[in-house]
Amino acid sequence: MPVNSLVFLWFIILAILGLMNSRFYLFLAGKRGIPFALAAIPFHLLYHFYNGISFLIGLIFHSWKRMGRQLSAKPEAGLPKTGFNRRS
Repeated sequence: MPVNSLVFLWFIILAILGLMNSRFYLFLAGKRGIPFALAAIPFHLLYHFYNGISFLIGLIFHSWKRMGRQLSAKPEAGLPKTGFNRRS
């Protein structure tokens, strides 16, 4: 058992991902053999990693744009707060 809890957490995450994708790895082993399935594991983990990064970037971009729209939708100071002051 690792002393560092971060290393242990990383191992647990990798084990869970391996168990969740075990049917996929068994499929690869059945079609192309065990060495091919073992070689595919790091690439499959890389796939999950960069999809997670892409999701975070998209979420940040979406939130940033949404905040910008909310800030620009506020009525300007000195004008009456009616629906006719919106910019098209």
